[in-house]
Amino acid sequence: MKRIFAGIVKKDKGDGGLQPAIIKSIIFKLKNLKLKNKKLGAGIGIAVIIFAAGLFFFSGDSGASAEVVKAGRQDIEEYVLANGRVEVPSRQDFVARSSGLVEAVLVRPGDRVKAGQVLLRLDDDEPFMNLRQEEASLAARRAELARPGRPQDPKKDMPGA
Repeated sequence: MKRIFAGIVKKDKGDGGLQPAIIKSIIFKLKNLKLKNKKLGAGIGIAVIIFAAGLFFFSGDSGASAEVVKAGRQDIEEYVLANGRVEVPSRQDFVARSSGLVEAVLVRPGDRVKAGQVLLRLDDDEPFMNLRQEEASLAARRAELARPGRPQDPKKDMPGA
């Protein structure tokens, strides 16, 4: 800056004011100075960016350490310990075709089941006993109806007929 103004002072003719040519010269030199500063600032900024990028890419670890293992099939076990309440989105009621005592449950809670899969086994002794008893009762009624001296129309003698 001193150099610019030193040249201007020398050109001053001593009449107390600066001539228009000198004013134009001052403005031109100031504009050139600003332009040079802008170019210098841009150059410094680009140099800083290149320096920072170089530090980032060429310094530090050569890579993260990793354990290398051979790929293969294995079970994945993941455990979650949490408190809460489990709610099912829908509820399904099951109805058996016959009654009886449950002899064995063939699935556990949470098992996936397919359509038609047997879920439990009932004790089948009681229904067979009832069937045998009813068959015996029917045979006794037929024998009574077939006895001589009884009317031969079994439909009249059977209750509910």
